[in-house]
Amino acid sequence: MVRHPHCNQFAVVLGRAAIERQSARILAAHASPQIIDALRNTVSTEENISSPSVDAYFRANRAIHRKMVELSDNRYLIEMFDNIWNRAVSYNLFATIANVDLAQSFGDHMRLVDAIESGNPSIALEAVVDHITHGFDLQIKGLETRS
Repeated sequence: MVRHPHCNQFAVVLGRAAIERQSARILAAHASPQIIDALRNTVSTEENISSPSVDAYFRANRAIHRKMVELSDNRYLIEMFDNIWNRAVSYNLFATIANVDLAQSFGDHMRLVDAIESGNPSIALEAVVDHITHGFDLQIKGLETRS
């Protein structure tokens, strides 16, 4: 068995990636102007942070990613998403980014929307994986900075 040095954190990220990739695939296959508008509006609203706290960035990121899953209209994906993001480990893992730069946690959410809007599930899947990998890299950097 291969063990990652940050095993629990890695497990959370793998779970997120599975759920959010599937949601992006569904959205890309059924991209409509209404879905794209809802995503763009959510990203614009949530990324307009008034207080640069860990809590504010966590809530904004969660809302953006949840909207993507919610719009897939798959209640099981939504339940699994909530199960992962509502765990303390998710908040604590996210909080490590404060040791690096919280603003980087936004990555490029509009790029995800553009990928979904392309209507190509493969492009959407790749964009989600890149985005989540970038976030995980920030979290690992934050964990290492904390040590």
